[in-house]
Amino acid sequence: MIRELFVCPKTIERLETTPIAKEIRSLAVDLHRQGYTRQSIRSYLTMCDLLGRWLARNNIPLEELCDETIERFASAPPEQRGGNRKYWRGAVLSSARVLLRHLRTTGAIKEKTPDPNAEDAHHWLAAFDQYLHQVKGLKSETRKQYQLYVYRFLEEREIDGRIDWTLVTAEVLGEHARRHAEMRPGCRLQMVTAMR
Repeated sequence: MIRELFVCPKTIERLETTPIAKEIRSLAVDLHRQGYTRQSIRSYLTMCDLLGRWLARNNIPLEELCDETIERFASAPPEQRGGNRKYWRGAVLSSARVLLRHLRTTGAIKEKTPDPNAEDAHHWLAAFDQYLHQVKGLKSETRKQYQLYVYRFLEEREIDGRIDWTLVTAEVLGEHARRHAEMRPGCRLQMVTAMR
C-alpha cells in the first residue's frame, strides 16, 4: 500500500524502515478501506512515521502509546520531534490519535473506557473532511484550508482528544471566528464558512 500512495523512493524507504513500519502499513490499509483520501492517508502516515522514530529515540515502546505520550510528542521542540510543519500541533495530534485508535482497534494497545458523552476529536475531524469531500464536493486544497481553521479552534480550546459538544456553542464559535477574522481580514469568508 505504501508504494501505491507515495512516489518518492526516499519517502517509501523511510516509511518501510520506520520503527513502526508494520503498524503504518496496517493503518494505510485501514484508512483506505474507510474511504480516507490519498492526501489524508499520506499526511497521517508521514506524521506517524515521525512519531514512531521519536518513540524509538526516547525508548518508549509502542505498547505504551497513550494520550499523554502523544501530548509529549506534540509539545517536543522541532529538533527532537523531527518535523517543523507550520501547524504542527493540530496535525500531529490528529495523526497520532488516528494511529492510537487503529492500534486499539487491532488489539495492539488496550483501549481505555471512553466517556459516552464525548466524541473523538480525530473521528469527528475525519468525518468533517469526508463530508466536505463527498457532500460538498470540495477539492483537497479547499478542505485543507477549512481544516486549518478547525485545528486552530480545537488547539485554542486545548481539545486534543474528546469533544464535549455542550461546550461548543454558537457564541464560542462566533467569538473564535471574529477574533481570527480580525487577525486575517482576507480570510473572513473562509473562516465563517469553515466554522458554519
